[in-house]
Amino acid sequence: MFLLLPLALFTYFAYVNMSDTLKEQTKLSASKTFDETVNQLGQLIESTTNTLNLMSLSIPVNDIMSKTRYSSISDQYSDYLTLSKYAGSLQQNLPFSRIRLYLSDHFEGTFDYTYTFQESALENEAWYIGMKKHPRNHTYWFNSEDGSHTGLSVARMIWNMNDLSKQVGIVRIDLAETAIWAAMGDQKSSELAYSYFLNTDGEAMIFSGQSQLSQEELMKMLQTSGVYEEWINYSHEGHDMLVRAARIEGTNWHYVSAIPVQSILDPIIKLRNRMGVLLLMVTVVGYMLALYASNLSTNRIYRLMRQMRKTKHGELGTLQDHYEQDEIGELIVNYNYMVNQIRSLGEEKFESGKALKQAELRALQAQINPHFLYNSLDAIAIMSVMKQAPEITRMAKALTTFYKLSLNKGRDLVTLRDEIEHIKSYIVIQNIRFDDRIQLETAIQADAELALIPKLTLQPLVENAIVHGLFEKESKGGVISIQASLVQDLITISVVDNGVGFPVNPLVKGQGVGMMNVHERIQLTYGEAYGLSIRSGMPHGAAIDIAIPYVKAEEED
Repeated sequence: MFLLLPLALFTYFAYVNMSDTLKEQTKLSASKTFDETVNQLGQLIESTTNTLNLMSLSIPVNDIMSKTRYSSISDQYSDYLTLSKYAGSLQQNLPFSRIRLYLSDHFEGTFDYTYTFQESALENEAWYIGMKKHPRNHTYWFNSEDGSHTGLSVARMIWNMNDLSKQVGIVRIDLAETAIWAAMGDQKSSELAYSYFLNTDGEAMIFSGQSQLSQEELMKMLQTSGVYEEWINYSHEGHDMLVRAARIEGTNWHYVSAIPVQSILDPIIKLRNRMGVLLLMVTVVGYMLALYASNLSTNRIYRLMRQMRKTKHGELGTLQDHYEQDEIGELIVNYNYMVNQIRSLGEEKFESGKALKQAELRALQAQINPHFLYNSLDAIAIMSVMKQAPEITRMAKALTTFYKLSLNKGRDLVTLRDEIEHIKSYIVIQNIRFDDRIQLETAIQADAELALIPKLTLQPLVENAIVHGLFEKESKGGVISIQASLVQDLITISVVDNGVGFPVNPLVKGQGVGMMNVHERIQLTYGEAYGLSIRSGMPHGAAIDIAIPYVKAEEED
């Protein structure tokens, strides 16, 4: 099995290396053909353009086509012979399918529909409409196909040389498709490459075989960096290609050659597949041999498995093995050690369970004690009423409310309404101690009263405001205001006092223990986006804002 990985790696790297080599060889071979084709196409375009110039700029031709009428049929026929002989001589010396001259209607009677045609009959022709949209001296190329011609055509308007504002006709030259493919080295029959011949006006294109690239895709590809300098890798619809482009000198024509990588790599892909099959066969044979060898020593493993199943059902037994020096022997030794550890942990768990029961009993007793306390306070309040001791009654009732709300039936979250009642009881107790020097004001939005907040959120803040704010003043008293509002899903609670303010930031570690605890409890409950913040810009006193996400409590019956 250890030989399979090196063999697989060798096959992979050999395939990659051969692929790169074959691509480079293909590029070298294709480059020579590519350059020859570009040269041939350049000559073809140049000769076609020169012929077009000869026809459109010939003075005799222009003089004839500029005539508006004839005095006799013989004169008209003589001019027709001149035009047809001139066009015919050019056509014989060049690989054109046809040269056509489109004349005004007053030449009627001399249209032979071989060299001369009626221009007014072109009004609905697509190529004629397209040419009219371009500048007056524009050389207009287009794909053409009719009963007698398939290939490329080029046309230009002819203007009166004595009055350039008057158009006197049109010259059109049809290039036979066979002439184009002859210039392209007969690449139409190539199975390895696709050739494209197009102009950047986007109005004419010839391609070989079954085209894989649209004209829009070719125009996009021509903008790819490096495509005019060398063969580049190009991907289209999941197919990788080697592509190269060239501009035809002095024109807006481009020649593009695209070679599918798949056609290059077919031979070595087949070789790779054969190697893959061979590797698979070697893997299967190697696996069978390994399975046979492993079966020679599985009896001891089965013994260990059976004992482990028994352990799963609670039978913590150990195994005896006489071959402790090999791998299986080491497994058995470790298994025996694990079983002994499980036995030891079971005994420890039994002892810790007893301790847990005792702790739960103590916790229950601790819970009973506060209930006993505020029940006793209720009894004191009743007795103080009977004895006509109003201050004791007031204190006892405040303490009873304070402890009942503190317990909150063991829940960690209370409503904002209960928390405010808790603070009111606390202020009552403090005012009994300090001669009513503390005034509490509340402004709670109605929708916010049933918001759930962590228990004992406000009491540490109010206590801090009393001890470090109000009692630090000379008057030893003042006003504490608690406001709460609900905006969308956020509850904002503010505790404001008119004391001396904060000498240091109480939300810094080590400065304000009570307030810091409240801040950390809120963040642990809801996340770091929430908690306490010190309001800045207070001229007197201090203000703390609490941000808590809004969760509404269910209303009790």
